[in-house]
Amino acid sequence: MLTHHDVAFSNLIDRVARYGAATCAWDELYAWFGAEEIDATVWRAVYARYREICTHYGFEELPELQVYRFDAFFTLVREGADDEGVAIIGADGELEEEEDGEEDEAA
Repeated sequence: MLTHHDVAFSNLIDRVARYGAATCAWDELYAWFGAEEIDATVWRAVYARYREICTHYGFEELPELQVYRFDAFFTLVREGADDEGVAIIGADGELEEEEDGEEDEAA
């Protein structure tokens, strides 16, 4: 990977770790990895960089990482942390806050 591509790739993953999500054009990912197809090798590299950056920022547990795939771009989204105030926006405009321990009670 070229140095400037590695920097751009790291910046993408850094935004996911710090802000929870980041969007990128597929053609950038192909260029960064010099790939003809995005296969498990590329996704392993994405996950490895994500793990590295989350560790750098002190995440005690690695949040789940998801990818939303669209025609021209994709969005990486990480699971929200307990201290981030994750909420669901309802049709009425109200925010539905997840209460602490809510997942534990459901289990």
